This record gives sequence, C-alpha cells and structure tokens, in this order.
Amino acid sequence: MPFTVRQSSAENILSATDAALQKPSGVDKDMVAAFLDTTPDYAEDTLVMACELGLLTQTQPGLFTTASRCAIYVTTASHEAKAAVLRFLLEQYEPYRTFKARLTINGVLGDAATQARALHNIPEHRQIIMGTFSDLGTYAQSLVSEGGGLYRPREDNPRSYLLVLDQVIQDRETAVIAVQRRLGDVAATWISPQDVLDHLVTAYQRLAQAEMDSRAPIVHAANAVESFLAQLAA
Repeated sequence: MPFTVRQSSAENILSATDAALQKPSGVDKDMVAAFLDTTPDYAEDTLVMACELGLLTQTQPGLFTTASRCAIYVTTASHEAKAAVLRFLLEQYEPYRTFKARLTINGVLGDAATQARALHNIPEHRQIIMGTFSDLGTYAQSLVSEGGGLYRPREDNPRSYLLVLDQVIQDRETAVIAVQRRLGDVAATWISPQDVLDHLVTAYQRLAQAEMDSRAPIVHAANAVESFLAQLAA
C-alpha cells in the first residue's frame, strides 16, 4: 500500500472529520477550506491525512466521507478521549509506527522522519513528515515535547489509552440506548440505524458539548430529520 504524508495538524484533521460527519453526502476541499478558514490546497492535504488515518475515505475524486466509527468517536468525545481515539489510529499507521520506533532508537526527529520516508517510500519531504507526525503524536499523547524542537516517545502502558477508548465506545452505546428509549421500540426499530439513528445519537452527544459548537447538535438533528423524511417517502 503506498503512503502519503501531507502537511496538516491534529486539530484540523479532527475538524475536517467533523465537517464530513455533519454533511453525509460528502465534503470537498473548498467546503473544508471554508470550514477551517484556510486555503483549498491545505484543506485537501488535511482531508488526505484524515484518509491516511482511516477517519475518512474518498468515495470519488475530490469527495470525502466518513470511513469508520472512529470518525464519530473523535467528534463526540472529550478532549482527553479524542486524544485516545487518535492515538489508537495513529499507533496502527505504519509510517508513524516506524517514525516513532526510529525516534526511540536515535532520538533525532529529522532522522526518524528521513528513515520512515525511506522505508515506506513516502514522496513528501522529511520536513513535512516531521511536522505532521510531531503534531499528531503530541496531540495524541504518543510523543512528549521536551522543548527546543526535541521530542521523545511517551513511555506508558498502551492499556491506559485503550481504556479511555473503551469508555468512549461505552458512552456511545449508552447514548444509543437512551435515544432508542425516547423513540420507543417501534420507531427505533423502523428508522435507518445509519442514516437516522446515528445522527440523532450524535446530536444527543454533541448537545452536552454545545458550549464548544452550538451549531453541531442542530445540524446532526436536521440531518436525522431529513433522512427520516426521505425514508418515509421511499
């Protein structure tokens, strides 16, 4: 599998994933550029990195949609939990795993990026790999910044972030049960789990974080209603 590592940041990758989750039909670089208040080229790089990590997929040239449940988890969880979900994805990404292993051995960020680039035949410059991986690793609490551009891999038990991830999944299932109870058995069974129920549950979870993004619960609830009406008319 060929790899590509584009210049982006953890915050922007998560925000682009959030945009795709709010627009089920898919997002393009222009829409995400407006969402992030950045350039279309940078937005495209961010979308590509979200695909590399398994959060998004490109369904057709230039159109991106969510690719896994982790896309939901990173947009509905607390900051600490977002970091745990991102770390779970990051630690499975082969170029990053190599980068982190080489950093453990030689302790030099640039050398680790150069070696990961060579071993995985990544076309981008080592500066881009170094910048993106150091930002992702720091956000995900996989790397520790020691100041002055120095980083080291965090020495902890993977069980710590996996337990947080497990709690995120449990919180989602608890929210699903709560929404299903409010709907009643008949309605909960009839509506589309993916097109209606998922959006309702996400709206329910995002409501608890409304101070961070007051628009998100409304958008997800509106998506649920739109999908429900389409299902009703079918």
